[in-house]
Amino acid sequence: FGGQKNLAEVFIPDGVKFLGDGIFMADFFENYQAPSDLTEIPAYTFISAKNLTHIDIPSGVTHIGAGAFQYCSSLEGISLPAGIETIESGTFSGCSSLKEVVLPAGVKSIGSNAFSDCASQKTIALPEGIELIAEYAFV
Repeated sequence: FGGQKNLAEVFIPDGVKFLGDGIFMADFFENYQAPSDLTEIPAYTFISAKNLTHIDIPSGVTHIGAGAFQYCSSLEGISLPAGIETIESGTFSGCSSLKEVVLPAGVKSIGSNAFSDCASQKTIALPEGIELIAEYAFV
């Protein structure tokens, strides 16, 4: 959907389990509700979606790909479900409006630069049981 200048909304029906990398590389999104059956947010799904302000990630998602929300400069809030296990490198890098990150208990690994350059970030709550926090994850 990248390059779609006049597209205001996209509705993805329930039942969709997989999305391709970079599918929503566009800045028209303000809010987005992912299909309830989704199991992964692939790499670069919303990269540079500058108008995206909030995202609710469905409970079945266990993996968020590299750079999935990178440079979403208006993203203020994310709701991460308990099933999230992996947050890849650069996932939320450059989300300069993101204020608070509460990682659910199931998170096992956070990739490098996952939350780098999040200038508004004031609170980061890490769960017990986390196994890997890669270099520069919160720089």
